[in-house]
Amino acid sequence: MARKKTGSLSLFGYSIFHPLTIILLTTSLINLGQYIIKSDIKLEILITYLFALTPNFFLDGNYWQIITYGFLHANSGFPLHLIMNLYSLYLLAEFLLPRMQAKNFILCFLFSIITGGIIIVLFGYINFMITGDHTRFSLTPTVGASGGIFGLLAIFGIIYSEVELYLFFVIPVKASYIVIVSLLFGLALSLFPNSIPLSHEGHLGGAIGGYIFYYFFNRGALPTELISKIAQVVPISKSKGKISESLEFQFVKNKKLLSELSHLPTDSEKMDFLVPLQVENANICPPPTYNETDEFCLRCEWFANCALRKVEKK
Repeated sequence: MARKKTGSLSLFGYSIFHPLTIILLTTSLINLGQYIIKSDIKLEILITYLFALTPNFFLDGNYWQIITYGFLHANSGFPLHLIMNLYSLYLLAEFLLPRMQAKNFILCFLFSIITGGIIIVLFGYINFMITGDHTRFSLTPTVGASGGIFGLLAIFGIIYSEVELYLFFVIPVKASYIVIVSLLFGLALSLFPNSIPLSHEGHLGGAIGGYIFYYFFNRGALPTELISKIAQVVPISKSKGKISESLEFQFVKNKKLLSELSHLPTDSEKMDFLVPLQVENANICPPPTYNETDEFCLRCEWFANCALRKVEKK
């Protein structure tokens, strides 16, 4: 722990009051509490009964389990489960926080835990209805923040789609496929005897939550096609007041930018022209949505950022 120049305490580069730090510390303290009560079997069972996610208990009214299960972790021996999840959360924050508001980052994490829980309950109920097997429905609790991790991983794959990751430091995988590969790897791992029990339903549900959150709640994330349809219903040019004037000014500014770019013969000259125009911490859309003729794009204050990214990829 260190003290920033402003005087506030920080942990791993973030203020102790930063939402990420609060999540990391809260989850760690909860896990510490799990270890402390581990010697009391009755109390441990009670905590699991109340706060881990068990489909039958959830449907019977323990609705808080849909979020509390994400803050509990397996506590047998070395806390590998906790360390892996919190380290993954920290790494994803390093890449996503510059592209997302801290509020959206945490909301996506929590939202994905919830959607992961919903899929766990749904699959458990369907399995019970088809097979009559009570094991997954009423006897198997699920714990862990993996659903939230997979939700953020889905967004990472969208924003950094062209980034190449290396599984086990050997296998190259594009970030756009990392969720699918991770899910398949988890399924393959479960085929081995005595393998670590994984909640594939929770991982899948968390990833679905991440995609939903990104496309419907994160600013600038709606697909260009959908935004264009909205603009046709409520044309931006017909809106009134200062907002309309600001948008029209940005439209003219971006059209001028394109005109000046077209007169620059080389990509290096275009990059030199665009770099001073970059907006810091801009939450720009995924590369495929950039369209120099789209009216929504032309009214965006981050247009220069997208234009530079396009030039750099040539």
